[in-house]
Amino acid sequence: MVLLHLSDKQKEKISLLNTFDEKIIREFCRISTESINKEINTKAISNAAAKLNIQPPDLKELIELITWIFLENARLDLNVKELKESLLLVGIKEEIFSEIELNAKTNQNQLQNLIDKTKIETLSYDNLEWRVDIKLATRSLLEIVEPEIVFKFDLKKGDERRVTKVLQTDVVNLNYLTNSLENALNEIKSNYCRKVFRNIV
Repeated sequence: MVLLHLSDKQKEKISLLNTFDEKIIREFCRISTESINKEINTKAISNAAAKLNIQPPDLKELIELITWIFLENARLDLNVKELKESLLLVGIKEEIFSEIELNAKTNQNQLQNLIDKTKIETLSYDNLEWRVDIKLATRSLLEIVEPEIVFKFDLKKGDERRVTKVLQTDVVNLNYLTNSLENALNEIKSNYCRKVFRNIV
């Protein structure tokens, strides 16, 4: 089962959602849906916040929370059970969930299309070939040794198309690249990076 991973701050905002009735949550959902395609109207937020007797920044964060739920639901392609489990576990009321779930599912296909259009296309490793070229002499220098390493990377795009990249470097730069990549791998193993990856993958 796939579940939403809410931050501690988002969990706090969930409890604030529970203080409103279904009609107001329905309006929040409408504004959240509109905000995906255009910027939130600050004046409208201020007017609504005054009527609800809450601070405009708090209302804006609630709208952003619902928007995030809609987008994550679409990105992860959650079914009703998974979405319900995710939100009930963090304390959302059943009737509030019903309003959010209705709007999330109504807009799911549209949001998935939007995510597909805006996502960054990444390349994945498929194969590597390499060779060492050594320059032993030139017209002006009869005895030199200049090793160079040539790499041919085969990479795959998301649609399985293959892309080939050829790179050439010397030993000094190769050592620098190797050390940088090793440092990056060690950084990925840190608790902070693992926490970030849980929320974006």
